[in-house]
Amino acid sequence: MDKFFSDRWRLDQAAEADWVFDTQLAGKGEFVTCSVWPAIAQPLGMPAAADTPCELKRFLPEKSALWDQIVTKHRLRPISLQELLGESHHLADFCFAYGAIEPPPPAFISTIKIRQAGFNEVIDTEDMFRYWLENFIERRIVLGPAS
Repeated sequence: MDKFFSDRWRLDQAAEADWVFDTQLAGKGEFVTCSVWPAIAQPLGMPAAADTPCELKRFLPEKSALWDQIVTKHRLRPISLQELLGESHHLADFCFAYGAIEPPPPAFISTIKIRQAGFNEVIDTEDMFRYWLENFIERRIVLGPAS
């Protein structure tokens, strides 16, 4: 798995050529969020649940005290919820189109430009989620099923 993250990006070339790459490419073609819930739930030892609309930019910060209690109780690495999330919960609301009246328009994504630039290694989205969750569990950043 580390080979996917160890190659250095050719940013200098890309910047000189004014290239833009869409790095949210799914190996299975269309990426549908609900299809990866099982891959996210499995490393955490949880059953996958149905989609439930939730404004993460409000919900998650409200859980900061609970997160701190979990960290203390289970002796996880002392990382605050804000440090762990960064601004990702705002991005998630945007990506999940939380509060949108209509779904966003469909987008066609091509991998040709990024492959022509030499980035030919790929990773399946579900495998990526499993890898990073297992990595966080191993590093005691989040709680896993056997923690």
